[in-house]
Amino acid sequence: MADHDLDTAEILFASGKYDWCLFLGHLVLEKGLKSIYVRDNQNNLPPRTHNLLKLAENICILVVPIIFCVSMFLSVIYDFQDDADYICVILTKGNK
Repeated sequence: MADHDLDTAEILFASGKYDWCLFLGHLVLEKGLKSIYVRDNQNNLPPRTHNLLKLAENICILVVPIIFCVSMFLSVIYDFQDDADYICVILTKGNK
């Protein structure tokens, strides 16, 4: 499923639909992080959150040398998704 979302995000990016590309990119990252959580936690359900940074912290992906870059990247992606309704309205109007 994440593979399909990533393929779709690439198509959207190529066609200049950056808002939806980023939205699907967030979904791909979230699915990947949650699948790692399930793998590493005896098939327990992952936390019910869309916050990528919190998911990454739950799976200990943020090791010291890359913690700042990864946390900034995940925060930017999450911030976009968190404000997606507002941003998508603005960007959609700008694409017309």
